[in-house]
Amino acid sequence: MNLEVEFTYEIAEKLADKAVFEKTGKYLSDVEKIIIKGAWNGDKYHEIAK
Repeated sequence: MNLEVEFTYEIAEKLADKAVFEKTGKYLSDVEKIIIKGAWNGDKYHEIAK
């Protein structure tokens, strides 16, 4: 039985959103999600900022 699960961006975003909410009482904003996704993809700052 194989119990391995691929750690995808979607899973990472949900975990980050939950962690931020637990600490601050607020969820990630759309801009914060865009920045995290860009970092996940290895994009440079100027690419994310477009």
